[in-house]
Amino acid sequence: MTYNEKKRYLEGYISSVRRIKGLQRELEEWQTIATNITQKLREIPIRSSNPGNKMEDCAMQMAEIEDKLLKEMQEANLKRDQVQESVSKIRDTRRREIIELRYVHGLSVNRISYELDKDRDNVYKIIRRTIKSMDI
Repeated sequence: MTYNEKKRYLEGYISSVRRIKGLQRELEEWQTIATNITQKLREIPIRSSNPGNKMEDCAMQMAEIEDKLLKEMQEANLKRDQVQESVSKIRDTRRREIIELRYVHGLSVNRISYELDKDRDNVYKIIRRTIKSMDI
């Protein structure tokens, strides 16, 4: 694997987490819409069927998002396990910790350098060298 392929592989879990957060926000928006529709339905006489259609559409959207969310979470768990397995093979404790903070916990390089009280450029170099040396 090339350096860029290894990096993309390691970034896979963090990308999944970002997609999950996006789906969760989208689901919350649809839940808000459903709540608003439900409140409107209470105000409308029972004979009207138009708001019910909106509620059905909303429920279908929410179900689709929940399905996507479940699949994405399963995929994220698999990717996390794979990344953690790759990271666990790094013998140097300091390098392993930096790679884990970056690709399992999703911390930025700036945050890692702050947390570990290390120079940011040094953290970049450690990440790059470690990824190049990893056997993935």
